[in-house]
Amino acid sequence: MKDEFNKTPQDTQATVDVSTWLRLGLWFAAVIGVAGVFLTKNPVYFTLTLYFPMGLGSILPGKAGTDAVFLSWTYGGLAIGWGLYATLTMLLFTVAGRRAFIIHYIIFCGLLLLNTGGCLRMGDPTRHIE
Repeated sequence: MKDEFNKTPQDTQATVDVSTWLRLGLWFAAVIGVAGVFLTKNPVYFTLTLYFPMGLGSILPGKAGTDAVFLSWTYGGLAIGWGLYATLTMLLFTVAGRRAFIIHYIIFCGLLLLNTGGCLRMGDPTRHIE
């Protein structure tokens, strides 16, 4: 174990914490970024916000449109997706250290990007879900 005088800059960086306000700001930036994508694509998509996690199902190879919607709905994509986002959000606000936060934030943003792409790939079939 290293003592206080023999720490490298990498050791110190891993233990520096990220403020709650910065965490909150970065989380909102990611979510607002996704909202911006949907606003520019088609504002009607905001009515489908509840179904957003179903986009994760359409990232499967060869699945798009109605097939992706059906698979996501059938296999609990909605519950699994929201559970995944709730877990990642909780981790973002509770994980200690800058390095751990950055890793979790990259995973969170990566999933948001995949999910957004999946939702846009689903296209028109999701408009008929009520």
